[in-house]
Amino acid sequence: MSWKIQLLVVIVLLMILLYIIKKIRKRELEIRYALSWIAALVSLLIFTIFPQFMGFLASLFGVVTPSNWLFIIGFSFFVLLVLSLTIALSKLSDKNKVLVQEIALLKKRIETLEKNLPEHTKPAEIEEESTGC
Repeated sequence: MSWKIQLLVVIVLLMILLYIIKKIRKRELEIRYALSWIAALVSLLIFTIFPQFMGFLASLFGVVTPSNWLFIIGFSFFVLLVLSLTIALSKLSDKNKVLVQEIALLKKRIETLEKNLPEHTKPAEIEEESTGC
């Protein structure tokens, strides 16, 4: 790989890294989700700056060509990423279900309390009294 291509790849990877850091600072991306992307970017930076290291790892694990090693690592990374996101989605789905059930119970309780109010007291009057209007 020529030094121009290496320099371009390093610049692009650093820009992506800065973008991720910006998203973390703005609280648009949680650190626990960003860590895997940061690790992948650092790995790619190392492989770009030191391409011989990728060849060494490929031969160490018995992979014939370094590009095949990169595909194996990339595929493994994305499988682990999808698995972790699936686990997070499953947890959020469970929490969402619990919240919906709690809201339904609270609505039922409000309806029951409103039915037990005296006839002359309307829910709109109660809201106006609590807001001070």
